[in-house]
Amino acid sequence: PRLANTRAWRRMGWTPEEMLLVHTHLSLPQVRDALSYYFEHSAEIEADIQSGELFVAELRKQYADSANEE
Repeated sequence: PRLANTRAWRRMGWTPEEMLLVHTHLSLPQVRDALSYYFEHSAEIEADIQSGELFVAELRKQYADSANEE
């Protein structure tokens, strides 16, 4: 399962049980599995997130530059 905003939940100190309040379609074992995967692969996941954020920022810059040229 995929838990959106896992970094935010960690910063807020939410427990897996509290995450169930938002992710009502998941079971507690599924939340724990997702968190376990995140912790085991956090460097790779964070690198992917950062790469995606940089890509989006570059696209926004390109579109802003092309809009200003018109």
